[in-house]
Amino acid sequence: MGVMMKHRNILALIIAFLVSITVLGCAKKVSNQTPPESNQQAQKSSASASTVGKSVPTSSAAPAASKPKQQLSAKDILKKTQGIYKSFRTLSIDGAAKVTKSIAGKSKSTSGSISIRFARPNKIRLKSGSGKEASISVCDGKNLWLYRADINRYIKIPAPSNLSKALGGSLTVKLLEGVDISSRAPDAKLLGTEIVSGSRCFVIEGSIEEPLAKGGSAVTKLWIDSISYLIRRARVVHRIPPEAFPEGQTRPKSALVVTQEVTFKKIVPNEPVSSRIFRFAPPPGAKEAKEADGAEQDPLLGAPAQFFTMPSLDGKEVSLYSMKGRPILLVFWSTLSPISKKHLPVVEDVYQDMKRSGLEVVAVTLDGNKDAAEQFVKENHITFPILFDYDKAMRVANSYSKGQMGLPTIYIIDKKGFIAGKIVGPGTAEQIKNDLAKLGIK
Repeated sequence: MGVMMKHRNILALIIAFLVSITVLGCAKKVSNQTPPESNQQAQKSSASASTVGKSVPTSSAAPAASKPKQQLSAKDILKKTQGIYKSFRTLSIDGAAKVTKSIAGKSKSTSGSISIRFARPNKIRLKSGSGKEASISVCDGKNLWLYRADINRYIKIPAPSNLSKALGGSLTVKLLEGVDISSRAPDAKLLGTEIVSGSRCFVIEGSIEEPLAKGGSAVTKLWIDSISYLIRRARVVHRIPPEAFPEGQTRPKSALVVTQEVTFKKIVPNEPVSSRIFRFAPPPGAKEAKEADGAEQDPLLGAPAQFFTMPSLDGKEVSLYSMKGRPILLVFWSTLSPISKKHLPVVEDVYQDMKRSGLEVVAVTLDGNKDAAEQFVKENHITFPILFDYDKAMRVANSYSKGQMGLPTIYIIDKKGFIAGKIVGPGTAEQIKNDLAKLGIK
């Protein structure tokens, strides 16, 4: 099974960054007056099935929110919304997303298109960006392919049981999978209604999306069509204060604000989707990144290690910087990688033999299946910290890989904090001990 971690990283970032706010919108024009609750119930089915596939221009400005007439709470509306998504047999959507980063008075924005084709139980085709910025994820129900255009490489793994986790925690896919978002946001409130692309929408705000960093905050605003209960626009504002940046890295003097926004121009539910859509054809010249391709000379060898803080499976914060002054084995692994799962117990044996010499071992999990990771750790009696934070793990892996990473990969960090060695693939306990011996660790 092929796993290329930089590929996974950028895909995860794009998907988590763009798709996690992709919570679908319809384009049916409605009157400027919010219909009574009874009329909404009568019109909901026909609106979501027969009229949401039309393309409409995005309005340049939305009028100020006005209070809705019906006595619906934010939780009521969110429950109706998640029920609509859960009922879809298929779904085709197209839209545009924008991400703006602001810090110390300076801002930078990037924009791109996004499309999703979905069919139950677990088939999906997701494309975001264009040209060298494009990424494609395809699942045919048996396998999942992840492609990244800028390096023209892809990976293939068995289809996960939970697509949303595999695709970076996409809120859209979570809704399709039946996740109860109304319970995730107990602070959600109904602000009123606004017109979006000619349709009157409820405006709901709350902590629906998770923060990008521990210690940060995230405020989600959803524009939900008042007839079809589909989400036409979503905006998430993340605030990352200086203290939330990892230890050992330069921290800014002011908070970083990341605003993600997506608007959908077209949605077509419950219409046939050709099975050909879910076939992955590698783009011209694209190569598959194989698991444990072998270790080539890594430009990071001899360079200072990138220190970071990340929560372990039990929720405790683990700081690599606090281990400086002791030798460290930094292991990158995944529950989706059979070789990783065979190798981690070998690392545990080395740890038990050498922890009295001051050896520290930390494993970074590069997939989103926490339950599988916890079960594996329990069954194999792993005692060193297993770190788990999908988005952060991908960013850390990218900072180390500088191109591509086979799994498993071990970086050996010496007592001074420099990268002194690297082992790719199923290294033996003897190999790991020999490399540590070169650093005077026995």
